[in-house]
Amino acid sequence: MAAKKADRPLDREELRRRARELISRGDDDNEMLVDTSKGDPEAPYSCLAYGPPGVGKSSFFARSRAVYFLPVEPGVNQIRVPQYRNEIDSLDLLYSIVEKLRASRHPYEAVCLDSASATERLLIAAIDEHLLKVPVKLRSGGSAKSVAEMNEEYNSGYAAVADEWHDLLRRLDRLRTEHAMNVFVTAHAKPETIKNVEGPDYQKYTIDLNGTKAVQALVKWSEYTL
Repeated sequence: MAAKKADRPLDREELRRRARELISRGDDDNEMLVDTSKGDPEAPYSCLAYGPPGVGKSSFFARSRAVYFLPVEPGVNQIRVPQYRNEIDSLDLLYSIVEKLRASRHPYEAVCLDSASATERLLIAAIDEHLLKVPVKLRSGGSAKSVAEMNEEYNSGYAAVADEWHDLLRRLDRLRTEHAMNVFVTAHAKPETIKNVEGPDYQKYTIDLNGTKAVQALVKWSEYTL
């Protein structure tokens, strides 16, 4: 049986000819065009910056074009940048400002939540307020009226806080999708001791939030983490 003749490798001129032919066909030959996007380098994005207090996280984002700050803790009031007139002290107030940014006309192209660590205190306070009215039944037979009491049973309080984080991040994402705004978040860092079975224990810095689920929610949401 005769051996199959090997295909002749294409030379450079043939490759160039085929490339020109593909380019010249235009979009009329592309049946996938209706389902295809070329991407947009200028598309709005999310960014998280965390570190010890005073390293310049807020100042870094304040240099962004047309940014509006959501101050949940003191500090940004010392920076000349557009921001909500008072320190935000409740989750309801934070949600109302985010909704106003989404629904109203304004010149801002980015928003910065400052900071995640302070915002989480608002999330916990809102959950605690709800639990006082509607306690959660625990498997032990008792009831939990706070996140701290929920954590006594399988750290379920941390899971509830993480759920609130997901809700807040979805609201912020609407500013990106509906208002083309970049979304920035600052967060404090805290040292964490790592047990090392092969040598001395060591420390690393992680985001200062309660529970790993909240940290994971924020990191997965962020397209760029600094």
